[in-house]
Amino acid sequence: MPGVDSLSKYTVNGFNALMILAGEPCRPFDLERKGLNLGEGAAFLVLEREEDAAEKNIRRSERIWQQQ
Repeated sequence: MPGVDSLSKYTVNGFNALMILAGEPCRPFDLERKGLNLGEGAAFLVLEREEDAAEKNIRRSERIWQQQ
């Protein structure tokens, strides 16, 4: 599947072989950090027409618009 790289033992072993994994907790903005920390995350985005949301009495949290 394009764009997918599972965080498996195979992947972790590859980073271990490069000796770049940190042995301490994640500190991404610390100048004294030592190596990488691996992790996974997920998100989803629901788009709905404003008129449809209004009919369902759903409060809009954000609006996407295009400048012309």
